[in-house]
Amino acid sequence: MTLFTRIEAWGGEIAAAARRIAETPIAGPKHPARRRPMPAEHQIDRLHRMLGAPPTGRSARLLAAPTDTKARRLIEEAAGLAFHATEDRRSRMVADSADLLFHLVALWRDRGIEPHEVWTEMARRAWRLGVAEKAVEPAPQRRARTGDGSRPLYRRGDTIGPAPLSAVAGR
Repeated sequence: MTLFTRIEAWGGEIAAAARRIAETPIAGPKHPARRRPMPAEHQIDRLHRMLGAPPTGRSARLLAAPTDTKARRLIEEAAGLAFHATEDRRSRMVADSADLLFHLVALWRDRGIEPHEVWTEMARRAWRLGVAEKAVEPAPQRRARTGDGSRPLYRRGDTIGPAPLSAVAGR
């Protein structure tokens, strides 16, 4: 015996009210609470396409601005995000992250970068490194002083025999 058959046994008005409550959706089918979130890369692809359409309002001003303005806005949003992280303000971090992604995609569009190019690079890194982490950049090369005044190239940590090169070079 289900709950509804028990309620119907009590009487018509109670049963009708219970059925209306049970059948009333919490939110409509298009309500954000009922939709599963779209994967981040799809949302960014969608934003990139939307910025390609004739923009309105603030988006139009941003997209019409020169590249250095877009880059400056991206830096401002990143700085704001970092600031709110140090203050442990989670809700502001979420809002600033959304702003940062918006300005990043606007800058990509300005420079002709398609999101799939970024996803391809991330996949390449994940394949090579196991995760899509920041690529390792080569260490800057320094020059050591030698007795004859020439400056051969070496990297920090290089050794000559048991001694570090920096000790041999007088550093």
